[in-house]
Amino acid sequence: MGGRTAPPEWLAARPVETLRLARSAARTPSISPARLDNACHVDVEVVAPSGKSCGTATFPAAQSGQFCSSGLFVGYDGTAVVGSVEDTGGGFRTFTFRWWTAFLR
Repeated sequence: MGGRTAPPEWLAARPVETLRLARSAARTPSISPARLDNACHVDVEVVAPSGKSCGTATFPAAQSGQFCSSGLFVGYDGTAVVGSVEDTGGGFRTFTFRWWTAFLR
């Protein structure tokens, strides 16, 4: 097994929760944790291999009390999917998914 190396400086400087590979290796979506400012949202920054930012997209996330209860996933084709869970009581939960087909293409 090979040794571990430190991440590139541009990656270490970002509050990234998840990295996904996009259809082209020329860009990588980096997904930040859902957060609550004025409203819950998840930010996806698209970054070139050099570390240069190509732009950021903001997706709405579900709010549960004072917390955001959503996760965002990016498919290989660039489709962004936001999933959220709501506890409806009595041991039941509701799962909701919203998607944007090929948004990060």
